[in-house]
Amino acid sequence: MTSVITPVTVPLARRSLFADRRRAILAVSGVAVALALVLLFDAVLAGASDRVTFYLRTSPADVFISQKDVTTMHMSSSSLDPTIVSTAARVDGVYWLAPLAYLTATLTAADHQQLSYVFGYDTISGGGGPPGGVDGAPPRPGHVVIDRVAAEQLKVGLGDQVMLVGRPFTISGLSEDGTSITNTTSYIDIRDFATLGRAPLSYLLVGARPGTVPEDLAHRLALALPQATVQTRDEFVGQELALINDMAADVMRLMNVIAFILALAVIALVLSAVTRANLRSYAVIGAIGARPARLVRVLAAQAVWTALPAVAAATALTLLIAAVLPRFAETLPLAVRPGAVLQTTAAALLAAAVGALVPLRAIIRVDAATAFRRTT
Repeated sequence: MTSVITPVTVPLARRSLFADRRRAILAVSGVAVALALVLLFDAVLAGASDRVTFYLRTSPADVFISQKDVTTMHMSSSSLDPTIVSTAARVDGVYWLAPLAYLTATLTAADHQQLSYVFGYDTISGGGGPPGGVDGAPPRPGHVVIDRVAAEQLKVGLGDQVMLVGRPFTISGLSEDGTSITNTTSYIDIRDFATLGRAPLSYLLVGARPGTVPEDLAHRLALALPQATVQTRDEFVGQELALINDMAADVMRLMNVIAFILALAVIALVLSAVTRANLRSYAVIGAIGARPARLVRVLAAQAVWTALPAVAAATALTLLIAAVLPRFAETLPLAVRPGAVLQTTAAALLAAAVGALVPLRAIIRVDAATAFRRTT
């Protein structure tokens, strides 16, 4: 009877890497921490961006009209001629218009202060008001709606007074999802803006007639209003996000460089240590016919086995923090973006590839004779 010997494939790369489990766990953990820093910072930025643009993203308006060359609301000042309302109303496709006054001011209650975006809107029509509605009553003259989280931070509630632009306002209602790590939102009757000495019209919100394409309506409004900037809601939100990302770009690049260097250093050190510890084994493999290219593939596989588990651990850690942290800090929502995870994965694999170059020379120069050389 003839016996058949079935060849067995040995996962050399994984076994040699995880032979010393303590070293492997420390390596993956070190890379994971570096990558988690990048993912966490991106999640903070994404969460802040979502919160800052919440008013715009959830607005029922299809088109936003602002002062000429003003393309954002964040860190911007816009003033429109009130006659623009009647001109816009005559444009084909316009279903409704909502004037909006806007400024940035400090909301004060006793010893507590909070930077706030202040929106003045027509409380009769409701256009331009709090996106999620109001717990309480809309603001009539002399009253204000503030965000619930801001009210908790300022230690005030319905019926209490706050100071806004040097004038007292009574809190008539509370809104939601308007407070971020940097600022909050407040809503007053647009008629109060005149008493504050501010421009009565900053932006004009436009609703498209059913069946009208927002882009087409924006084009017609732009032709009718050459003295203004006309954008669809998506364009306006895109400009806001671009501004926020530009403000954080330098910090984000620095974080990426630091994380890349840390990951590169850890991977290079670990692979060098694993290579030194397994040189004799590699020599045996070479002695039985394996070519250097085979050993190079082992090294590459070890680099991948270090990077990918680290990415998985970093992503899991970031998702956990994103789920737990907002329960204790409502002003710090975190949003983990799939694109950020993909970019981090690519960076980790690049760091692994570069880190693998460090022990590459030792792998290529493995001498098969050392497999039979007696150590002293």
